[in-house]
Amino acid sequence: MKARIILFAVLVMMVSACGEKGSNGQKGLDITGQWELIDIETKAAQIGDAEIEVYIEFKKDNTFNLWQMIGAGRFEKMTGAWILNQNVLSGKYSDGKAWGANYEVGIESGNLVMTETKQDIQTYIYRKCTIPSDIQ
Repeated sequence: MKARIILFAVLVMMVSACGEKGSNGQKGLDITGQWELIDIETKAAQIGDAEIEVYIEFKKDNTFNLWQMIGAGRFEKMTGAWILNQNVLSGKYSDGKAWGANYEVGIESGNLVMTETKQDIQTYIYRKCTIPSDIQ
């Protein structure tokens, strides 16, 4: 009986370790879809209090569309490509410039949590959404 329990536990761990392939072709985490920034947690001092709105769409073909508005302006659209290696997300904009940071990513309570890998100073929390058509 004890051997069966151990065998069952090993089998469960093996199945969990294999994981499903995400839609970006990599095992595990699937970040594809449309997301809205809902919170920024920072460990650094902040200067100013400009409001920011961000929407990002991670596509299955490893491209992205990002819309952001800082303050009372209008939305600016940026595009590019992204790569998810294990749980580290990196990317480049369409002009070839790399993102300012790479991010350790995870899904917590249905939210996409992205923490800068360099200094672990800022964490960005996104929730699944449908990006409004007037923003796109």
